[in-house]
Amino acid sequence: MITASINRPVQRQEESAKPAAISLRPDLQEIADLIAPSTKVLDLGCGNGELLEYLIQHKQVRGRGIELSEAGVLTCVRRGLSVRQGILQEGLADYPANSMDTVSEPNAPVFG
Repeated sequence: MITASINRPVQRQEESAKPAAISLRPDLQEIADLIAPSTKVLDLGCGNGELLEYLIQHKQVRGRGIELSEAGVLTCVRRGLSVRQGILQEGLADYPANSMDTVSEPNAPVFG
């Protein structure tokens, strides 16, 4: 389907359906930059799903998350993300060894 309007070039519908740009926090952007496109990602403590959503939309990853807070899980579900609620020790049992290419934990302490 092609749409047109006054003073605008003709656009194909699929061109206008591109995902909106998501601006990540600087720390999350650094993590996103390290993750290869089209990989399987498990986001531990995914919070509101901001990083996971970005990776799915912009890097075409197959992503899942684990989040403790009910509010975080609900926000993720509203975003259409696949997220499990629970503590990490329980949630990790759902994923056999080598089932993911990358595991991210944005809130992990940094030692240096």
